[in-house]
Amino acid sequence: MMLLRALLENVADTPETLELQGCGMKDHQLSELLPALNHCSQLTKVNFYTNDFSMNVFSDLHHTANLSKMTMGQYPAPLECYEWSHISIERFPSFVLSSWIRSGP
Repeated sequence: MMLLRALLENVADTPETLELQGCGMKDHQLSELLPALNHCSQLTKVNFYTNDFSMNVFSDLHHTANLSKMTMGQYPAPLECYEWSHISIERFPSFVLSSWIRSGP
């Protein structure tokens, strides 16, 4: 992750799309990228599907990253929302659902 972080820091004004689907990333790895993501002001699309993140790191991403131009974000359900390896809608946090409603699926 340190190499990706260094790359993002060096080209922070350029990337518009960041595809990290299926990287098997964990909380600590996304946390390492947050400072670099904060400088990626041109990002319009990110994809983090099929990674393992908790609500805490989603909250950090939401509050830390500079994603003001974001038009499409694809994220996995937080780990806390899984029950027997399936997503439990009852456990799905309200701010995640409200984010979906605002930006669409």
